[in-house]
Amino acid sequence: MYIRYTIPESCLNTFWGEVQRLSHKHTGNRDLPRDAFRNLFLVISGHGLKLFTKRVTLSEARDDFLIHLNKCFHFDTEQVPTEDCWVDLGIEDTPLYTGHGHGGITLLHKLHCLDSWAKKFACPDNSTALTKIRRYHWALTRDSGSADIELLQTNSLRKWGGIAYNKAYNVNKELFATPFKGYSPFQNSQFEALGYSQDLLE
Repeated sequence: MYIRYTIPESCLNTFWGEVQRLSHKHTGNRDLPRDAFRNLFLVISGHGLKLFTKRVTLSEARDDFLIHLNKCFHFDTEQVPTEDCWVDLGIEDTPLYTGHGHGGITLLHKLHCLDSWAKKFACPDNSTALTKIRRYHWALTRDSGSADIELLQTNSLRKWGGIAYNKAYNVNKELFATPFKGYSPFQNSQFEALGYSQDLLE
């Protein structure tokens, strides 16, 4: 079941106290592991911020995002330790339209270029890369696709540089990600409307 509620700030302490009370209550439950609810914590996750936080430089994007975050929440370092905070940054590579009668241009990542990109995150002071790479072919093609890379805890770029995870994907990836949204192909009922013009729908 996918249940989501919005909790007003005035109710957060009461809510969190009740969560902790219930977790202690179930600690002695034989059907659960003894430490099932130990060290509880809250996760703040923001979505739909790409256009809102879009800036020309990395530092502008980071600084403006942190200003926005501090307007939304009351932070102190005991509640939200800085080492537990991660900022998800994205870089967009979009070709310019030349205006010479050509239509739109779609750029696709080549897999060998992604392999070269992934090497940039290898641990600089270890003979082993200390990374975990996953590659995804684009629409059953051989040479183009997407990739993501996770830096292991012992990788100094993660330990000292704060880089934990990276991914490179094509801008049209959402077209091919329906299984991750809980749909199998053609199961989304909204697809039925794609065959009608806007005039007919209206």
